[in-house]
Amino acid sequence: MIYLDEVLNNETQNTMKIKKTFVKENPDLTLKEIYPELFEVKKFTGWAKSKKSSKVMLYYEDSDAKYGINYLGTWKEKAYAEFNDEQNDIPATPKEVETALIEEAKRRGYKQCYSVVISDWAGKCELNNNGYDFDEKGHLWLGDCRIFVDGVWANIFPQKEVTKQEIAQAFNTTVDLLKIID
Repeated sequence: MIYLDEVLNNETQNTMKIKKTFVKENPDLTLKEIYPELFEVKKFTGWAKSKKSSKVMLYYEDSDAKYGINYLGTWKEKAYAEFNDEQNDIPATPKEVETALIEEAKRRGYKQCYSVVISDWAGKCELNNNGYDFDEKGHLWLGDCRIFVDGVWANIFPQKEVTKQEIAQAFNTTVDLLKIID
């Protein structure tokens, strides 16, 4: 614990605006007790980018990174960083977040002609080419499908045309014995 009489000197007397008489009358008071606002830690929640790397885009909750794109440009579901506005981090605009998430979606392969299974959300959804949309809740949509919610990306399952031979093989039979009904 640091006491005021230990830190007061000619230099700090001018900037702290506190009188020596106050210190002498209250020798056990700490700076934190007199100026609590100096010791308040401001917590940041939201998306932030780095001044040092254009690749970084992380989501913070109470100043702890939760998920996002690291300095290598790789998506991390668990990010280990702390928001520091004095060194590197600055809040990102919604447009910057949207751009970063769209780039990540393209890198992951979200495109037309895929069936998407979204766990915990709306079920199965067919992607169309209506374009990307980043809504006010921070969800990224591709057409009518939500592909990103709260740090979780929807799974992509490619649609596949199945041949009669593959069907016969799956049922351990031959093609001529299959009866396919539409």
